[in-house]
Amino acid sequence: MRKTVKELVSRKRNELHNNIIIPPEQGQLETDHLIEKTLGETTVQRYKRLSMEHEDLYNNQEKAEEYVVKLCEEMEGDQDALLEAAKFYLRKGDAYADKAEQNLRNAYSFGMKNQTVAFMYACLLV
Repeated sequence: MRKTVKELVSRKRNELHNNIIIPPEQGQLETDHLIEKTLGETTVQRYKRLSMEHEDLYNNQEKAEEYVVKLCEEMEGDQDALLEAAKFYLRKGDAYADKAEQNLRNAYSFGMKNQTVAFMYACLLV
């Protein structure tokens, strides 16, 4: 898949404006937009998928955590993103219980639209 994305980006080089000097963030935004437009996968969906792939398939916990953090940054204040982060940290074990609890607290504070958050938070407190 990475090879396909690189080939896609190289074919669409003129749309990405890499021949002029732009901030790296702008280049990344344009690349993300091109991928989303061509593949139909949003940035949020891609971060969730990449986190799962690195956690389950490659057993690369650091990279998986990086994508979870990016997901939370992309969807700042979104209860579902915070819940995903909390689940990720809960799967990592007791050493990450504080991070899981913090994400559950944040998800809980953004509202009660998700019953799972309330249940997980209550279980964590016990």
